[in-house]
Amino acid sequence: MDSILAAIIGAVLGGAISLGVYFLINRIRLINCSITKNELQASIPVVINNTNYRNVYLKTVLVKNKSGKDIKKINIIFRFDDDAVVIECHSNSKEGFDKQKINISKTEKNTAVAYIKNMNRSDKIEYTIRVANVTENTFSATECDIIGFKVKVKE
Repeated sequence: MDSILAAIIGAVLGGAISLGVYFLINRIRLINCSITKNELQASIPVVINNTNYRNVYLKTVLVKNKSGKDIKKINIIFRFDDDAVVIECHSNSKEGFDKQKINISKTEKNTAVAYIKNMNRSDKIEYTIRVANVTENTFSATECDIIGFKVKVKE
């Protein structure tokens, strides 16, 4: 009777420890994202590429991999005000200028999509995005095409 009870208790404890380790290893990892520079470049109406804009901001977004894991591929969507228009965007990382791809969304003019490949632990990528027609000055970032990671926007 004692050996059966010991075997049952051992199995329950072993299962609990296995579940705890599984959840610890496979928890959701955070990637930090913050605007480090929010500079007003033109507060008067301007014309860029034959298009009129009310104002132009230069925003620098810093993405840091604080997850403790290497990321093979992740897409991050940067979204600004509803009325805003992303004019141009560039990246700067340890690979060099514009080596990490970032494009303006074809369907939503207030959105830029960053395609990140091979982001190691504690790597940083800086994105410079020129945004026009900003009214509320809002910003959000969302992860896409990846499981187990979450982008956290820091003010």
